[in-house]
Amino acid sequence: MTRMRTVARWAPTGLLGALAALLALLGACRDEPPLTGARSLLRVSQELVTFPSSYPGLERQVELRVVNAGRTTLDVEWTALAAPFSAEGLPTRLGPGEVPVRLRFRPEVTGATTATLT
Repeated sequence: MTRMRTVARWAPTGLLGALAALLALLGACRDEPPLTGARSLLRVSQELVTFPSSYPGLERQVELRVVNAGRTTLDVEWTALAAPFSAEGLPTRLGPGEVPVRLRFRPEVTGATTATLT
């Protein structure tokens, strides 16, 4: 008479193996050290802003959005706007997402005026 013996071995395969691999991968993902090579994509909702006609001393406002379409936080430096223009809400540090920014135009004299915000 021949005897058969069955030996069961456990190895993480299939769904269990995939779950173990996923947990190991997630445990390795953390903020320290910071991400390298990740991109931040800075853009504004309007590249050109045209204020409506105005009179000296009358203020006009336009709201736009500064958007970081990337995955990392971005440090931003802006040039100062000279009168008769001003900006409120320009972020110096912007995480993924968007921030509203208010641009103001308050001319003191008549005539056309332009400015560039970089």
